[in-house]
This record gives sequence, structure tokens and C-alpha cells, in this order.
Amino acid sequence: MSDTLVRHWTMLTLIPRAPRRIGTVALQARLAARGVAIDLRTVQRDLNRLSRVFPLLCDGRGRSFGWSWSGDSEPFGVSGTAPSDALPLLMRREGLPPILPPPVEAALAPHVQRAGEVVRGGGDPRLLAWSDKVRSLAPGPARLAPRVDPAVRQVVLRGLFEDRWLEVDYRARNADRPRTHTVCPLGLVVRGRAEHLVVRDTGEPWQLLLHRCTAARLLDLRFERPDDFDLDTHIAAGNLGYRLDPSPIDLVLRLAPEIAPAVIEAPLSIGQRVTTEPDGQVRVEARVMETMELFGWLLSQGALLEVVAPAALRAWVAETAEAVARRHRPS
Repeated sequence: MSDTLVRHWTMLTLIPRAPRRIGTVALQARLAARGVAIDLRTVQRDLNRLSRVFPLLCDGRGRSFGWSWSGDSEPFGVSGTAPSDALPLLMRREGLPPILPPPVEAALAPHVQRAGEVVRGGGDPRLLAWSDKVRSLAPGPARLAPRVDPAVRQVVLRGLFEDRWLEVDYRARNADRPRTHTVCPLGLVVRGRAEHLVVRDTGEPWQLLLHRCTAARLLDLRFERPDDFDLDTHIAAGNLGYRLDPSPIDLVLRLAPEIAPAVIEAPLSIGQRVTTEPDGQVRVEARVMETMELFGWLLSQGALLEVVAPAALRAWVAETAEAVARRHRPS
């Protein structure tokens, strides 16, 4: 491949779609960052030549010229893609929750649309049928996702992307009216069907459920991301659950052989210990956070699971099971 062809190809990939645009000086700098060092006059000459072949626009408004792809042009690099190469892009986009940064979301949309056209026109019905053969499901009973206001999500994602303070109107569970919070957005976690916005104001990080945000406003004030915050550490500490106690507990369970493999394959914690007892029951020891999600899972296993320790949790499970039995007796 000739140097000129490489240069032209790289240049075309760096030009944004209208209404965004890029000036010749910025384009020269981005080419240099990719190992293509040329003078400004060559950049200008190449753009003029390429605009005779490709639907490129030159906008002379403002203090400098800016170049862009026509808004109705096919995305460069996808139109000639084989259907088998376009399918992963299409399915990857369909499988992503709507938590991409706004500029990426806007840039990706025409590529996804074109990928769909390539797959549909590829002539291989097996490719078109593939998306009907695979699904990704959240654990638990099938439930519809809570509705998030698209305008709220757009503002929140932009604040998260640009590290800017947000003003959020949030209605907590059972609250009569929303309350306004001024927060720094630190992360967004999709858990099951709900989207959790991890924020900080003046204290420790905490969470807002995005579907309970009734309005969001982007402030002009930026913030420095705290050095002592790591999203993975925050999640591993059990902060995304409804914690009942700030300290972990040493959980000891006896599991029936039918359900033991699921806990062995997907451990309750790092360092989980598993032993098989003489009667065939499986003993599991793990240090975990005491959360409502843990309690719900323990109860969902019914008689296939026994809580050995801690004693307070064992007593709670027994009392709850008795209350459930009383409620289900014939009146």
C-alpha cells in the first residue's frame, strides 16, 4: 500500500460527520500523532482532491475552515464491509445498555445503521437470523426495566463524561416530592434492570437510581476525580446493594448437592472455602456484606440451604420462614 493511500485513508477516518467539523491545523496534528507527518499545504491539497471523490464539505464560517463528511453520507469504513464483519458491530450495539458517552453514541449511530443494511443485504440468511437466536437475560424473574427519562440520562452521561457537577432532582422511595442534590458523578453501574449513578457531594460516595431522577441540570463547574475512588473497589465492597450493616459478616452455609455447584462456580466472595461433609452436604464459608440482596437469595433457596452462622442471621431466616408458612396456611 502506497504512503499516499495510507495518508488519504487515515485522513478520511479523522474527518467527523456534519455538523461537527475539523480544521486543517487540527487534522495535521492528528495525522502526526498517527505517524503521518506532512506540511499544512499538503493537508489542504489532499482535502481538495478527496472532496472531488468523497462527499466532504468545507465550512468557511468562523475564523477558520472546517471539514466534515456530509450528514447523509455512508459512514466511512463500513460501506465496503463484509456482512460477517458488520454483524458483530450490529450485535454489540444492540447488546449495550444506553450508557455510552454522548459523542460516541452520536458517532456510532450511522455506523450501526449502515451495519444493519450490510447484514440485511448480505445474501446469507443465517447472519440475519443470528440475532433471533441469542439473548442476554438478567437474573431473577422476567421484569420490565424501570423507565429513565431520556433527557435526564443525556445530562447525566454528559456530566460523567466531562467530570462536571450535576444538580439532580431525586425522589426517594415513598417520598412525596423530589429533593435536589448537587453532586459529582463518579460512575454508572447497570445492575439487572436498574442503572445506579455513583456520586459524591461532601462525604463518602453513594448511589442514586437513575429512574428516580425526575430532572438533571449540568453545571459549569468541573471537578477533579478523587484519587481514593475506584469503581470496581466500590462495587466489590457491596456498596451497590442495600447494605444493612457497614461491616462484613462471616457467613457459613450448608448447601444441598443440587445447588452447591452454582455457588462453587460463582463464589459469594474472594477466598470462599468449600468442603463436602460426610452426609453429602456442602459447607461454604465466605466473608460477605449483609445486604437485602443476600437475604433475598438465602430465602429463595428454601429447604436446600441452611444458615449455620452468624447466629443472628440464622434466627432471622428461621423466623421469616415461619412467618411465610403461617401466611400460606389455609384461612
